[in-house]
Amino acid sequence: MLERLDLHRAGLNSKIPSELGQCTNLSFIDFTSNSLTGVLPPSFSKLTKISEMDISDNFLSGEISSDLVSNWTRLITLTLQNNTFKGRIPSAIGRLTNLNYLFLFNNQLSSSIPIEIGNMKALWQLDLSSNMLTGTIPSEIGNLTSLTSIDLNTNQLNGELPATISRLENLQLLSLFTNNFSGHIPKDLGQNMSLNYVRFGNNNFYGELPPAICNGFMIEHFTVYNNNFSGPLPDCLRNCSGLVRVRLEGNKFTGDISKAFGIHPNLVFFDGSSNQFSGELSPEWGKCEELTSLQLDGNKISGEIPPELGKLTQLQELNLSSNKLTGMIPSELSEPKFLYKLSLSNNQLIGDIPSVIGNLLDLKNLDLSKNALTGDIPKELGYCIRLLELNLSNNLFSGEIPSDFGDLVALQSLLDLSNNSLSGIIPSNLNKLTSLVKLNFFRNKLSAGPEGYAGNTGLCGDAKGLSSCSSTATGIRSDKNKNKILIAVILPISIIIFLATIVVGFLILHKKPKEIYAELVTNSYEDESTQSDISINNILLAAEFEPKLSDFGTSRLLNPDSLNWTAVAGSYGYMAPELAYTIKVTEKCDIYSFGVVALELMMGKHPGELIISLSSSSSDDGNLLLKDLLDQRLEPPTGQLAEEVVFVAKVALACTRINPDSRPTMRFIAQELSAHTRAYLSEPLGTITMSKRSMN
Repeated sequence: MLERLDLHRAGLNSKIPSELGQCTNLSFIDFTSNSLTGVLPPSFSKLTKISEMDISDNFLSGEISSDLVSNWTRLITLTLQNNTFKGRIPSAIGRLTNLNYLFLFNNQLSSSIPIEIGNMKALWQLDLSSNMLTGTIPSEIGNLTSLTSIDLNTNQLNGELPATISRLENLQLLSLFTNNFSGHIPKDLGQNMSLNYVRFGNNNFYGELPPAICNGFMIEHFTVYNNNFSGPLPDCLRNCSGLVRVRLEGNKFTGDISKAFGIHPNLVFFDGSSNQFSGELSPEWGKCEELTSLQLDGNKISGEIPPELGKLTQLQELNLSSNKLTGMIPSELSEPKFLYKLSLSNNQLIGDIPSVIGNLLDLKNLDLSKNALTGDIPKELGYCIRLLELNLSNNLFSGEIPSDFGDLVALQSLLDLSNNSLSGIIPSNLNKLTSLVKLNFFRNKLSAGPEGYAGNTGLCGDAKGLSSCSSTATGIRSDKNKNKILIAVILPISIIIFLATIVVGFLILHKKPKEIYAELVTNSYEDESTQSDISINNILLAAEFEPKLSDFGTSRLLNPDSLNWTAVAGSYGYMAPELAYTIKVTEKCDIYSFGVVALELMMGKHPGELIISLSSSSSDDGNLLLKDLLDQRLEPPTGQLAEEVVFVAKVALACTRINPDSRPTMRFIAQELSAHTRAYLSEPLGTITMSKRSMN
């Protein structure tokens, strides 16, 4: 007679035959790690002698029937995890009074945990994680005094933890992360326990942690991130020498960080960011020899960075940003050879950047911004050839930009040297940074102008005046409609005009606005791509203030057979209305954006809601005088200049009509601007209203 049936990893891919229910002497079934489908056969209710049933890691579905469970009273092990069972956990589960292991995790079970679970007093391990369970933890769970492990993570459980959970003196693992729990943690939790794993992250707990939560000094994993805990950390944490992983981020913890922690030789990961910790960093951190990640950003930690951190030979990530750290950057921080992220931004650090930081050959992210660092930027940073992001902005650096930065060809997301006192010429070999998305040299004393980039073949982009990007400088991919998307990255030059006031000043004083706008639209209609991201920030003024259209990011080459784009890409405030709600890209979207830019040039500020109100026939804004909308910081235009301003304003308003079909084409606009030479107004500028906006 068949008593044991072990078919784990047997390649089964069918339903469980109901005939197995006739094998009433079966005490052991193992079907793990197959591809079984369907439901548990109702005939299994006849298996009254079954003591171990493991059918995990399959594709079984349906409900766990009360009729089945009721007759399995000899069960010691029931493991049904990693399937797609749904419905309630049957209340009949309480009849399994001999059960030691109940694993139902990673299914689709819903509703509440039955209170009958409190009858399973022989239970050692309970894992109901990664389901859709709701309701509270029944207080009857305190009856399960043999429990060593409770894992309820990643459900939708709510309410407070029952005080009875403190009775579970054998409990070693309590995992409740990613639920909707709230309230205080029971004050006696941890007393007379030897907890190893405490995981409360991603809930709504508040108040202080229980002072005895680590009384056994056995805790290895302590993760309580993203709650509303406050107050100091329990004193007992300092003596938990076996700590391996600590996550405290996203709470309101206070107190001296150095007093809360001691020497933890096994500590691998520590994140205490976004709290209110104070005090200074202790040199004792240098004795946590296994530490790979230390994150204390967003606190109130003061004092100097201890050079002992350089002894952390396994360190990969160090984030001390947004604190009150002072002093100099220790040169010892160059010693952890595996360091890939170093962020010390938004502190009060002074002095030079140690040149030996260039020895961190695995460094990918370096952020020293918002300090008071001085001196030259060390050329040795150019040795960090794996850098993806470099931010040295908002300091007091002087000297020139190291030409070695041209060797940082892996830079992708950011090179920011803005708000310093850098001088000299921007190195021409920065043109090798073909993957760079954002480059910022704003507010320095750099002498290079547009002419400094003349003939620089490394500058590329989908804009007139720039060479087209080769396949080595751009990425070509296809979306689901097989439309090619050209990802072109253009190195911004130092005289990009971001403020409309500066642009307007240059235009009025140095060039006729009609001519600039005509060149701008001519540049666009000669290019057959749709930009979809035209804004005041994407216009560069070259020599003689010739406008160039740049797209800092993605520009899409139109396929005539398909104009539907799968995602919105554009600058808010400049996108055409239809792009926002239909995600349909046409030439008329660009025309709308050009109109907004033109109005911004005339007004000295973004037109905002004015565009929408002017498009409404019931709006009173149509009676606004044009002269009142022009940039009031400049003298009112007169003569031919006034006529041209009026005409450009009318063109801009035509471009921003709500109905795309009523907007003119770019070619028509360019032709009109080029041909329009009248030097008179039909009425004085001071009487022209915004309602008189039709193109003549």
